[in-house]
Parts: sequence; structure tokens; C-alpha cells
Amino acid sequence: MATKLKNIPNTQGLAPYLRSTDYLDSNHPEVRAFAEGVVSGLHDEAEKAVELYYAVRDGFKFDLKDISLRMDDFKASALLTKGQGSAVEKNNLLVAAYRSVGLPARLGYVNFRNPWATHALGGVLRSEVMAFHPSTQVFLGDHWVTLYPSFDAVTAQQYQLRQVPFGMDDTYALQDLPADQQQVEILAQFHPFVDFPHNLFVQTLKEHYAHLFSIVQADDEVFLAYLDTLDLED
Repeated sequence: MATKLKNIPNTQGLAPYLRSTDYLDSNHPEVRAFAEGVVSGLHDEAEKAVELYYAVRDGFKFDLKDISLRMDDFKASALLTKGQGSAVEKNNLLVAAYRSVGLPARLGYVNFRNPWATHALGGVLRSEVMAFHPSTQVFLGDHWVTLYPSFDAVTAQQYQLRQVPFGMDDTYALQDLPADQQQVEILAQFHPFVDFPHNLFVQTLKEHYAHLFSIVQADDEVFLAYLDTLDLED
């Protein structure tokens, strides 16, 4: 798991983090309807932020097999149609939902190494590195708050993790694991993004998980078929 990115007091330059973008399509009718439905009747920005966080964390199942390379699949609105998706997709939706109700938000990513992740996913990834682990940052008051909405209750129980509460560092998810599986080493930290950096995402995955891309040809159908053969619950 990644450590929390530092909160940066800054009230200037927030306009880019309120815009609808290609992937964070906060102006999409379904995104707006989803977000406005969650915050209906709320006026406090912090309350809105909390409710939207839990709506995305708990309302959309995390599915490691739900990995795609298609650009359209990373649009925030796409997750509303599917109902489940990867950590990247869930963070895209949360950022878009925040922007749609007037809360500045952006994306952050880190690469890290952790014994639990290596044990649980190393057979699939063939690497000790968890690359491009996402987070959402929402601006409240005078600072950025970093959030981790990836794990719904079912997934957390499946992997023997804790769900991360609003505002908590995501190392919280590891607290029920043996002490030797709770150590996190940050390998790289990317600067915050206004939009989902699809090209950098693909480039980073290719760098760390080349074997997965060796079976991707004209599209990712073969890749998805490969994922279906894996047992990701062990």
C-alpha cells in the first residue's frame, strides 16, 4: 500500500481540478446524476466529500480481473454502467463525482513494494512491485485530503484487509495482517494529475509487467481471457 501524499495548503490554481476531462467526465449526465443523488440535501463540503467517498468505495466492487487497456473503459461514466472495476477506475469515478458537485479533486499514483501484495498478487504480476497504485485527492478547507476508495467490503474480507475510512492512510488496510506483511516501501511517487494519464499508465505497466503485454495483440481480448484463467483469491 502507498503512504499518503502530503497535504499541500494552496488555495490558488484550483480551476483545473474542477473541469470535466476526457476520462474524468464530470459533466456526463450519469456522473452528475450519481453524485447529486448521493449529496442530495447536504450543504457542507466535507459531508459531501465523505458521502461520495463511501458511495464509490462501497457501491462498486473492486475486481482485479476487470482490467482493460481500452481508453473508453477508463472514463468515469463507464464504471457507472459496469458496476465494478479496477482501483484505477474507482478513483476516476470518485474524482469526477467530486468535480461534478463543485469539489476540486485530482489523481495521485505511487509504485510500492509490500510483502502482502507480493504474496497475494505476485503470482499474477510476477513482480514485487505494485505499479501505479491510485489515490484520490479532494481539496477541503485549505488543504488536499488523500483518499483510497479501492476496496469494497466483500473484497476487503476476501483479501483479509481492512476498508480504509475517509481520510485515513491506506496502510490502515494492512493492520490485521502479520507485522512482517505491513511494511511498505515507496519506490516512485507521481505528481498529481488533472486527468487520468492513460499513456503513462500503460507505459508503467509495460515496464513492470512485460509478460502481461506479451499476450496482448491487436486488442486486449487475449489479455482478458488470460486473466479469467487465474485464481486471484488465494
